[in-house]
Amino acid sequence: AIVESSRDGIDSVTPEGIIESWNRGAERMYGYAREEVVGRPLAFLAPGWEALASTLPHLDEANGWPSTDGFEVECRTRDGRAIDVSMSLFPVRDAAGRVVSVASIGRDVTEQKRAQAALRRREQEFKALAAHSPDKPEPLKVLKSINDAETE
Repeated sequence: AIVESSRDGIDSVTPEGIIESWNRGAERMYGYAREEVVGRPLAFLAPGWEALASTLPHLDEANGWPSTDGFEVECRTRDGRAIDVSMSLFPVRDAAGRVVSVASIGRDVTEQKRAQAALRRREQEFKALAAHSPDKPEPLKVLKSINDAETE
């Protein structure tokens, strides 16, 4: 119930990279129903997954497990949109310690990244405007004029 209630996409894949489970959060984020993805290679969501999927069978106690908290990957939704997903991966081990599955938690950070990029652009505009102003206007007045121009 907890996994199904999560807004984050939570899934698991075999060590060979085949999707085993898919929660409602993943359905909302990617646009694919559980029945459409279980049994398919995870790489169909993003070409970058192919390289990771090829390493999954080799991740065991002897080889260790790489740090995978919060790395970002570009994925494609069912309707073809590119989304930025912050992923965390962790191994699921059997009683002998062998990796039998890999669980992942993904969060769509597309809007967050767009907002950060817009903020960086505004900061650059503000700095350029302030640097080239002969009378060095008050920063708050400059910022207000930039925001007013954005909303027009």
